[in-house]
Amino acid sequence: MTRRRWVLVGAFAFLIVYLLVARSTSHRFWRIDEGSVPLPVLEPALPGTAASWDALQTALKEQPDDCRQARVREAVEESSDRDAWRPCAPSIDAVKAWLGTHGGARIPRVPVHVSADELPRVRGPWTIGMALLLRSRVAGPEGAGSDLADALELGVRLQHAGPALHATSVGANLEWRALKDLMGRLASSDLALLEAPFAQLQRTTSLPSGLPVALVGECRAFADLYGDLSAAADDLAVPAGMMVFATMGLWSPQKTQALHTANCHDWLGWIAHAPADRGPPPSLPELSTTSPLGLLDNGVGRILLDAGRFEVDRLIPLFDSLQVGRALVFGAIAIRRAEELGEIVESLPADPWDGAPLEWDEASRTLRSRGVDEDGQPLVVTLGPQRGLSSP
Repeated sequence: MTRRRWVLVGAFAFLIVYLLVARSTSHRFWRIDEGSVPLPVLEPALPGTAASWDALQTALKEQPDDCRQARVREAVEESSDRDAWRPCAPSIDAVKAWLGTHGGARIPRVPVHVSADELPRVRGPWTIGMALLLRSRVAGPEGAGSDLADALELGVRLQHAGPALHATSVGANLEWRALKDLMGRLASSDLALLEAPFAQLQRTTSLPSGLPVALVGECRAFADLYGDLSAAADDLAVPAGMMVFATMGLWSPQKTQALHTANCHDWLGWIAHAPADRGPPPSLPELSTTSPLGLLDNGVGRILLDAGRFEVDRLIPLFDSLQVGRALVFGAIAIRRAEELGEIVESLPADPWDGAPLEWDEASRTLRSRGVDEDGQPLVVTLGPQRGLSSP
């Protein structure tokens, strides 16, 4: 048998195996146009440059080995021992100096094709923020207010540092922990000792959520990857006789990019609504069982779409909780200040969950939102025996 016949027999055998095995589980496809709407250009809400991010990394370079993320997390959650955070103190001071001298940080958007060693380091800021929270618990009242303000500022700056979803989620977690600590102090501490964190929150009241910018950055990173794959595919010299096998998957980077970008637009539109008005989260379009020509194959395409899937469904409850937590803080401040003056609070902040005012129950001294936190628990603050954000 000639070599040409062996090639044909091998190709035919591959086709049979492909049809019987690779495509036996599903003949469904996404109907999608290869043209896609460009992703919007969104700027970070806070000013800053990449150079200021480099300055923060320099400030953290001397961080001792003992100042590890796991150790500080354990100290924050299980201990108030000063020795647990003391090794981190020099880095805390360096971050404080950076916060006071730089306008903000633009964390570079992370290209998906670089190695992990090249990614911007966010573990350092997270650990330092946690150490700040720990110090706020063991320091005196005056120092506690200052450290909480620093932790809040670091959390906000990381959230608005640029189109980097990893840094944005770190900042959101840090601010949420600081808000919960502040709530615990707000119920019983002298308000004068908490003016620093109150002022820091006031400065960021008008800032939008940092999630849309980060989501756009994440979406664009994978859209660029699909574009690189498309360019690479165009550079391949595939013989005309082999095109039937190259197209059997009925997949193209352009189709994957278009479907991925369309899904990004759906998510951006979804998170722009108030939580009470959102409805079910976006999902991919229904799969079609019609002729697969011009459609996106459910095999190769799904693999790439899964690789580029972002975790908005996991992160959005945290960012919703931040907005509600800020409103609860300001509402609780208004109530405390009115009580000190012997006055009655005439109006409370709007609940970001649905736009209606927060609910104040005088009998139980509970300020309540109609929303839930990332664990699905109601968001409340009790100005009484039960302190801080908790479930009723």
